[in-house]
Amino acid sequence: MMKRIAAVLLAMTLLCGLAGCGKSSSRPSDGAPHVPAPRAPSSAASSSEPEPNTSAGEGASLEAEDYLGSWSEDKVYSNKALGLSYALPEGWLYASEEELLDMMDMILDSDILSERGKMMTELGKNRVIYAMMTADAVTGNNIQLMFESMEGVIGGGSMDEKTYARILAAQQDQVLNLDNVSAIDTGDPYDAQLGGQDFLVLPIETTMSDDSKAIQWMYLRRVGERMGVITVTSMDGADAEAILSAFGPLNDVSGGSDTAPSHPGVPTAAGDIGRAFSTMFFDYTVAAAESPAEYDGYTPAEGNRLVLLRVTVKNDFGSTLPMYDTDFQLQWGEGDNDYAWAVDAFNSEMMPLEWELADGKTVTYDMLFEAPAGQSDFSLVYLEEYTDKDGNEKTGDFFSANFTLIEPSAA
Repeated sequence: MMKRIAAVLLAMTLLCGLAGCGKSSSRPSDGAPHVPAPRAPSSAASSSEPEPNTSAGEGASLEAEDYLGSWSEDKVYSNKALGLSYALPEGWLYASEEELLDMMDMILDSDILSERGKMMTELGKNRVIYAMMTADAVTGNNIQLMFESMEGVIGGGSMDEKTYARILAAQQDQVLNLDNVSAIDTGDPYDAQLGGQDFLVLPIETTMSDDSKAIQWMYLRRVGERMGVITVTSMDGADAEAILSAFGPLNDVSGGSDTAPSHPGVPTAAGDIGRAFSTMFFDYTVAAAESPAEYDGYTPAEGNRLVLLRVTVKNDFGSTLPMYDTDFQLQWGEGDNDYAWAVDAFNSEMMPLEWELADGKTVTYDMLFEAPAGQSDFSLVYLEEYTDKDGNEKTGDFFSANFTLIEPSAA
């Protein structure tokens, strides 16, 4: 039965969008910072859902091999088109190009697809690049990556991720043989980051005829004339973040970015690294976290350690925002003094004390903190504070990006 379920899930990915045209994710909200960030925009706050990346010009010069990606000898997959890398976790397997094509032929020969689905899959051979598939040999959890060409699709030149998601949600039960599937439920799309890149995520829950379930998250991002789809499938109840934790920016699988500081042999982090938190004003993401012995000549006080964060902020408010480094606070423990503000900026890579973020702009800064040497669990928090249209001071939601610093293995 496991093979049949896996084949159905692969079929759903292979058929993404082939029939196309011929901010509400769950986030922590409890608790409050020890010292609220002194941030109060003068205008009334209003939510503004961030727009996904829809630039048809981006990636226009990429070659087919850039979309296909490649595996290194140490089992790290790199994909230039999406700007992502992926370090194969222990116990996981990955499919070669030949195996991916063989799996598609296997599905065509099976009874999983409807006749219409089989016809669409045959057509898709000429327009879809099946770039990567990995799977946990024990749980069956898997990740699949494909790119569909928008050329020749009605409206394809201007089709964005939201439109693609609507088409994808509408077509699932049209292409599968429902003798094997009792229900397919799609949730509302939401925005998220993976490896520092913006995606629109479409959640899908599939119930098989034997009442077994699989949860999928389809991460959508348009690059040039192709729509990239990363399909994450959970067979054992694991969440998307846990399965995707091995992703990072291109040439950096630690969760950092090409411009992030790199200090070999120092503690790096696991947790909400690369996860976007959408506040009413902006999105923020801890793209990387580590604890170096020193940073640009700065060393911690005795009994402390440095916590260096690479923080990305995206303005989706609708107008320029005044920003402060005190918008964010590092917290640990339960004590009244278990927090720290960032060290004042002393180089161009660090977040300034005061700055402005233009509407639609995304920036990334270093934030440097001092914390107790024995502490490894941290949170970078933000509390919404604003003045409403009547001049009343208001407090909104609390956001907390939680992570743990992991000591490097002994040589």
